[in-house]
Amino acid sequence: FGNETPAIFLILVLCREADAWLQLNRWADANARLLEARHLAETFDSGHALTAYVYRRLAWARMTQWEIENAEHWFTRSNEVLRTMFTGAGSRATHSATDVAIESSLAVDDAPRSSLFYVDDTFRGWDNYDATIAYLHNLHGLAMVKRFKGETTYAAQKYRWLASQVEDAITHLKSTTTNAESDIEAR
Repeated sequence: FGNETPAIFLILVLCREADAWLQLNRWADANARLLEARHLAETFDSGHALTAYVYRRLAWARMTQWEIENAEHWFTRSNEVLRTMFTGAGSRATHSATDVAIESSLAVDDAPRSSLFYVDDTFRGWDNYDATIAYLHNLHGLAMVKRFKGETTYAAQKYRWLASQVEDAITHLKSTTTNAESDIEAR
């Protein structure tokens, strides 16, 4: 690619190429592409959804390579970017006291807001399907991390909790638009 190739295009191509290398078990090639994509994404905009996407791809690549601690780091970083994006001016975080009470009851083990599995109030207001799905997919990866670290009971609890979060997100997304149902079902 030339110097004038848009960064977004390069990042997406590098991530897809990394996925292809992973399928061929050429992990070093995949890692090189993902590191290049990460550098480009962070240079482009470290708080952009594309950066969260690259971090998510890094996390799943690390899971494939059984680098569980490293995967946990990248799932967490991806969700930090997504959470930051939606706690700012662009979010629709308008929740009643009842919503907050329900939210508090969903925080498994009375998890603090900094917990890997906490779904904050802002999450319920997201109407960006891609970001919501990415966030929940990262939480799925984090639950897998706990399982692979030998925390089986804890992981099972998180999977059950996550299933309820996915249900809630689908219900919310379906209620926000008439076209949402077919879009959600397709994903």
